[in-house]
Amino acid sequence: MHIPVSKDLDLEALPIVLLAILGLCVEKIIFDRILYGPNTACLYSGVVASVGILSNAVILITVWTDQRLRNSTCWFICSLAAADIVVLTCVVPFAAIQDLAGHWPYQDDFCNTWIVFDLTFSVASLLSIFLLAIDKYLTIKVQWERRGF
Repeated sequence: MHIPVSKDLDLEALPIVLLAILGLCVEKIIFDRILYGPNTACLYSGVVASVGILSNAVILITVWTDQRLRNSTCWFICSLAAADIVVLTCVVPFAAIQDLAGHWPYQDDFCNTWIVFDLTFSVASLLSIFLLAIDKYLTIKVQWERRGF
């Protein structure tokens, strides 16, 4: 079956989507403990956090400065980028320190706060991906209905 691609579909946002997917894949590799030790995990977490923060900041700046990218799809991508920046700044550094130390070196109250941040912003990131998928589905569905499929 051939799926017609309309010129109205937002193909300009493709690089932003690919950057977001790449960031998620790299984070998944790091957090699945494929790495070989706490020192290596800490080093890679720092690299991934730095690259992730920079690339997500570029996404936010690009959408903010380019008027053509101000549509629903890009706003969902910005929501995903913002959630990822918060996770990379508030969760990943403390997880790396915990891996390096082998235990939680801070007070229990901060541990609970860290867990809340982790869960809240990770779910916000997943919700952004879910809403992005619904937005793309509705965009394609509307295009198909206009063409009479």
